[in-house]
Amino acid sequence: MGTASDRANDRTHCRDLRFKTRHDLFPTRVSTTSIEVGGHACIAVGQNRGIASHPSPLSHLLPIGHQSTRLFHTSTPFAMPCNHHHASCAHVRAEAAVGDYTSAAFTAAPEGSKADFNDLEGFAEPSAVKQYAPNHALEPVHMDIAIKFDFERGSIVGNVTHTIKCNSTLAALAKSLTLNAVAFEDVQVAGDGIESFEYTGKEIHIVWSKAFTKGEERKITVTYSVERPTSGLFFNIPSLDYPSNGTYVVTDHETERARYWLPCVDVPAVRTKLTFRLTAPAAFEAVANGQLRGSTVDGDLKTTIYELDFPCPSYLLCLAVGDFVSIEDRPAKLAAGRHVPIRYFGAKHMKAEDIKRDKLNTPLPWPKYYQFCSPFVGGAMENISLVSWGDFLPCDEIAIRDLGHFMAIVNVHELGHTWFGDMTVIRHFENAWQKESWATYCESLWIEDTEGAAAGRMYRFDDLESYISETGSYMRPIVSKRYDHSWSMNVETDDFRKVLEEFSGLNLTQFFDQWFHSKGFPKIKAKYEYDAERKFVTEDGKIHRTVASFDGTVAKTTAAIHTGAKPVHIEVDPDGFQVFDFAEPFKPSFDILLATAKSARDPVNRVRAYRALLKEADFFTLRKVSPIALAEPMPQVRSKIAGALAGLRHAPAVDLLVALAEQETNDVARTAIFTRLQFKHTKVHAFAKRLLHDASANLTYRQRANLLVALATQRDAADYEYVKAHAAGQFPDGVKDYRSMVQAAAQGALARFRTEQAARDLLAIHKVVINADVPHGLVSGSLSALSAASHWVPEPLARELAETLAEGLTYTKHFRPRGVAYGALKNVAYGLAAQHASAMEAALVLHAEQDHPD
Repeated sequence: MGTASDRANDRTHCRDLRFKTRHDLFPTRVSTTSIEVGGHACIAVGQNRGIASHPSPLSHLLPIGHQSTRLFHTSTPFAMPCNHHHASCAHVRAEAAVGDYTSAAFTAAPEGSKADFNDLEGFAEPSAVKQYAPNHALEPVHMDIAIKFDFERGSIVGNVTHTIKCNSTLAALAKSLTLNAVAFEDVQVAGDGIESFEYTGKEIHIVWSKAFTKGEERKITVTYSVERPTSGLFFNIPSLDYPSNGTYVVTDHETERARYWLPCVDVPAVRTKLTFRLTAPAAFEAVANGQLRGSTVDGDLKTTIYELDFPCPSYLLCLAVGDFVSIEDRPAKLAAGRHVPIRYFGAKHMKAEDIKRDKLNTPLPWPKYYQFCSPFVGGAMENISLVSWGDFLPCDEIAIRDLGHFMAIVNVHELGHTWFGDMTVIRHFENAWQKESWATYCESLWIEDTEGAAAGRMYRFDDLESYISETGSYMRPIVSKRYDHSWSMNVETDDFRKVLEEFSGLNLTQFFDQWFHSKGFPKIKAKYEYDAERKFVTEDGKIHRTVASFDGTVAKTTAAIHTGAKPVHIEVDPDGFQVFDFAEPFKPSFDILLATAKSARDPVNRVRAYRALLKEADFFTLRKVSPIALAEPMPQVRSKIAGALAGLRHAPAVDLLVALAEQETNDVARTAIFTRLQFKHTKVHAFAKRLLHDASANLTYRQRANLLVALATQRDAADYEYVKAHAAGQFPDGVKDYRSMVQAAAQGALARFRTEQAARDLLAIHKVVINADVPHGLVSGSLSALSAASHWVPEPLARELAETLAEGLTYTKHFRPRGVAYGALKNVAYGLAAQHASAMEAALVLHAEQDHPD
């Protein structure tokens, strides 16, 4: 590295590569950047030493109605890896991927987001209310949970005994305790020394006549009943809900939902050991956190007992009771002769011994690792030893092509929470980034381990772009509001800092203040210059590296490097270890961009080169880019190329986009590219129509759904009856559906015809769907389609659509369509939502507080 005057005196230098890092958002950031230049040029950071872990075969319990469903495995083996209230959790992406099939789910995702619906939106919107961990002078340390289930009424009778321990020497704080308990009936509290209790409808306030002494333990017992809880615990009653799914009850708690059926201190900082006594019909199966301790039968009833001798926060507490199909595999054999029972349904699992791989240096700590799925679970949740999934888990041979890779990633994510989220628990949700970031990092490590470094690099790049894209609307720090090398303690961000300091010997306070507790990220400005008047040596094919250090003492730092040869291509941060964005697009010469797109080792730099070339692509550029793009070896990059083309409408751009769609063989990339075809164009019309009518096209459900939307977007009357038939669930010979995914998308597609007839047909279809035993995603899709159709019809018909949406506010079978109905009604045409404001307000009582629609 040299100064400008040094370079002026260097006869062999032929060009400069300059870059600047803006520190105006965080003037004291510290980073180290290296630059490689020569036959090609790079800006790079750091060295990755992360290693992934692999899990065991997994357990899957399904409602009895699913027992005929076959599951198939992906070409990549299942290996190692939260709830829909953290948008960065894998299970949220599960919700986006397969939860509700609204018409919006099949529109093109913005460039820079994960094209296969794996969107990350950050932990909270700027309007979110700040949350802080409460103080706990008195803290439950054990819960003995005895529950009797009434499956006809959808109710429970509970008898919960808490062991309370005192953590304080202040007598004023050691006399009272508040338990969360929403909408309980027949509440009674008993225990030694209780002076009084009060139940407010949301909380139980308990007061003792005499204060605890520090370390003292006392027991209290709460008896109560709850019927059809608003959230947290979900009954499926065939006579009322989904007959084909059988009879069962499951829980789903994050963030704070246990309070709707269990009297507890419903925050993550409080962790209790657990005993379950679950009483249900003798023919039913019961599973819960921890170790099975046995069961007793009394007439037609059976009480099943589980114990978890590991502190568990309420959001990770889980149970499932009912008619299930289950398959038991050989147990996994761990160290010291320990065996872990494995139960699963369907998807081909890895070898049992894979559970003992110790890449994370800690074996699986639970006595079992079971999983179950239910339509009442929003994606997937890392409950201790009993992971819950949404009911998208069972797949046929077509659905596994859509979802198999994604489910493997969610699988990795949830098992990753065993170490980061279950064993090490956040103190409160302002530190949720720790558990979610670790689990998401495990996803990328697994991708890298099974698909190669380039695939892992692209996966992390998607996450980075998702984070950076938030700043278009707002910026947030990573952290928005008793640990001593022990898994049984709670952690905060500072605990993580202290461990890193102990390991590295560095003082990282400034680093954490800059990167975790403040907003913003570095912005690099890269500039390429070439002086044709100066001599240069022939291209030597070498890679040259220079390091530039930014110590945070100035807002901007400028560095320049030079080589004795003109670069063939330039790569910025080829190893992907730096968090940054460009202050402005980096555009070296056309030939360098083209060579970078063709030959860069790093797939992210190929993506950046394609985007720069296609930003304002003229006919000449497209002629040069097309053969390179069609020869691109990575499907993830081909998807990004399609995203860069999606806004272009001139003939060569559309030709290239359709050619990419035509030749794609990777199912995930093919689906993503098809989402980019949702605009009017004769070539798009011809392509979509041909594939939809071609029995040999081998389309997945998602691909057919996306093509139906593309076809309907053309608004050709000749296609109307074809799309309408799909919307009504009437498919051509040889075409089938999975969880009504195609039908729901077809309803959204039908709305795109923008006609009164489409609106009336959607109304007629909805009247059938709303009363049928169908997946809740189909109901949600129907409601969204009605709202979309309202914008293209006269006001009287729009009023009828709005009235139908208002009826959906009280849909009884599942909570998800109720929320969709609220949003759909809010967006209905002519401002008609105002006429239903009172109904919308009244319907909020049917939602958990954290689920209230905006």
